[in-house]
Amino acid sequence: MKELTAMARNLALVKDSQFPTTEVIIVVTEPTFHIDVSGAVVKHREVETFRFGATPAGLRAMASDFSEWAEEAEEFAAGLQSTDLAEKGPDDDA
Repeated sequence: MKELTAMARNLALVKDSQFPTTEVIIVVTEPTFHIDVSGAVVKHREVETFRFGATPAGLRAMASDFSEWAEEAEEFAAGLQSTDLAEKGPDDDA
C-alpha cells in the first residue's frame, strides 16, 4: 500500500481570467523488496508524485470528504474495539 509522504501546493490564476486554481502535489512512497547478489533482502522505496489542479470549491469538497472519511474510520475502529471487548469473558486478559 502506498504511504503519504508529503503534500504541497502552488497557487495560480487561469490565464485571461481571475479564476483561482491550486495545483495540489501529493507525494507517496511504496516499499519494494529485492534480493541482492549476496542473497540478502533489500528494502527500497519507490516515490510517486501526483499533481492536479483544483478550484477553491473543489478543495473544500475534498476536505469535507476527507473529514467524513476520518470520522468513518474512527467509528469503524471504535466498533471493532467494542466488539473485541464484548467477545472476551470476565476471566480473559485485557
